Amino acid sequence: MFDHIFVPLDGSKEAERVIPVSEALAVTFGARVTLFAVVETPGDGEPNEAPPKSRVDEAREAFKKYLDGLSRRLESAGIRTGVSVAEGRAAEEIVRT
Repeated sequence: MFDHIFVPLDGSKEAERVIPVSEALAVTFGARVTLFAVVETPGDGEPNEAPPKSRVDEAREAFKKYLDGLSRRLESAGIRTGVSVAEGRAAEEIVRT
């Protein structure tokens, strides 16, 4: 029924509540899981200046470490897992992915 489970996360404990459900579904259906996060940056037409590249890079690395930790947990249960971090507006990046 499911062969791929896409799990967008923002680093909050509330968002992580989906992990056990994703894990159960992945085990049941033999699905792979992609853990996904977005480093928020201003979109087109927004008045905000883009954050300095160093800050975006730091946020990207922090999300990568966070997702890698969650990935190890899923992999220890025998689940094929990937991680991805994008930059942009969260809703747009989730839909794009």
